[in-house]
Amino acid sequence: MSSDIPTAAADAQPDASPQEPHVPFPPLEVGQVDPVFKKTVAFIILDSARFYIFLDPEHEIFWMWNAPEELKSTVGNILNRVAFLQSLARFAKDKDRKHFQRLIAEGLARYLDYASEKQANEALDIAEKEIRELSLKISWRWYFNAAYLLTAISSLTLLLLWCFRYETRLVIGHKAFDVIFAALIGPIGALISVIARGDRITLDANAGILLHITEGLARIAVGMCGSGLVALAIKAGIIAGGVAFKGSPFATLLTFALVAGASERIVPSLIDRVERYAVRGETERKKK
Repeated sequence: MSSDIPTAAADAQPDASPQEPHVPFPPLEVGQVDPVFKKTVAFIILDSARFYIFLDPEHEIFWMWNAPEELKSTVGNILNRVAFLQSLARFAKDKDRKHFQRLIAEGLARYLDYASEKQANEALDIAEKEIRELSLKISWRWYFNAAYLLTAISSLTLLLLWCFRYETRLVIGHKAFDVIFAALIGPIGALISVIARGDRITLDANAGILLHITEGLARIAVGMCGSGLVALAIKAGIIAGGVAFKGSPFATLLTFALVAGASERIVPSLIDRVERYAVRGETERKKK
């Protein structure tokens, strides 16, 4: 990188001829077109005779610097971090994007003004903290709203099914009703599990809203399927067979279904158990 012609954060190259090293830069004015980058100055971060940094109307960072020869090798560390933070904040839109770009540009300005990596990184640390916090907040909103929506639909269906339980049982039978009802209670268990471990879920807003919605819906759907599978297994006597409970059998079934919706281990364990039964039965048939 030339000591007097740094590139902009947007990877734009200056259109004008390079300015001679150590020639003072003319002062910037908001609304003017920068003669080097041919960009309109929308917000001035810092302006001095040695360097200037500004944002254009699209909130991209542009800057020029009469760099001392001994600092040319160290500025790369700061530029690498600036590029990383801009990539980390690519999910941000409008006001948030402008805010983050200003914070990042302030970090760069600390280095250009004082030649201090420590001061630059302190400012960039603040930017990174705010970027990560907003990314997590947006991700949680996308993810949990999808989970809440599917759970609400399941709960509403559960309520309607209970209100018309006598008519439904006459049509589909008691056992089918119990299995369907148990499956519909699974999303509640899944939602409890998601909320309980929400701080351990890895989310990144840069992955996009569609992926977060898909993941949120998938977790609740898996809870529903798991609860239905456990209910079928109980009805088939594969699990809890021969175990006597003092309470209501239907309440027992729903308890197992709720736990199955919340647990990530019960369903794989049940599938493994059914596979072993199937393999054992096939082996015994071959022996006969």
